[in-house]
Amino acid sequence: TVMYDGPINFNACLLVSEILVNIFAEVNERDEEEAARTLAALCRTCRAFREPAMKVLWAHLGTLVPLIRCIPCVKIVKSKGKIQDDLPTLVLEREMSSTDWEIFLSHSHLVL
Repeated sequence: TVMYDGPINFNACLLVSEILVNIFAEVNERDEEEAARTLAALCRTCRAFREPAMKVLWAHLGTLVPLIRCIPCVKIVKSKGKIQDDLPTLVLEREMSSTDWEIFLSHSHLVL
């Protein structure tokens, strides 16, 4: 027999990653910028929310810019006065370290 414990049972269901991914996917149906801010906040809210929110946040990217911004040694510079004004220039400020690669890979594997 399962007894109802109130909030304890409710909190336990929020520890199931698949349930959280489905809930957070609903958040992602909003305005793109608002959804990204909300999902990023959920990543920082608690450990249980981090991975499911990251999966939803990084699943579909419109461009590679968010991934490139994760690399600490890469600077994105706006091009001026060139034919391709809308294309940024990437500047490698130092050699990429193994930590830089780990950061990049930890995010890139979430992209579908």
